[in-house]
Amino acid sequence: MKLENRSRQISDDVRARQRNTIWPDTLRNETTLLGFLWNGCPTATGIQRAGIAVISLIFFLVPSLGLLYVAALKAETRSPLVPVLVSAPVLAIGCKLLLSAFRH
Repeated sequence: MKLENRSRQISDDVRARQRNTIWPDTLRNETTLLGFLWNGCPTATGIQRAGIAVISLIFFLVPSLGLLYVAALKAETRSPLVPVLVSAPVLAIGCKLLLSAFRH
């Protein structure tokens, strides 16, 4: 009898863990993650804050600063307006995420 209960408990646990891969649960998980990234969290651990900082650096700040650097190098031959217009919003998003990592 105990083995059957334990088996059922494990089965229920597996189903509960796999629920977040089905449509409504993925949407809820995604909005939770994006809200955490954008707004920050007062109870976030140091590792979570470092993760937000790394994400903002790798995906937003470094590429946008690199694009601005390339635009500055090519300023004599071409108009740097397009790289600046592309990198400015990305740079702003990266700064917002970096600030939200250390807000609270």
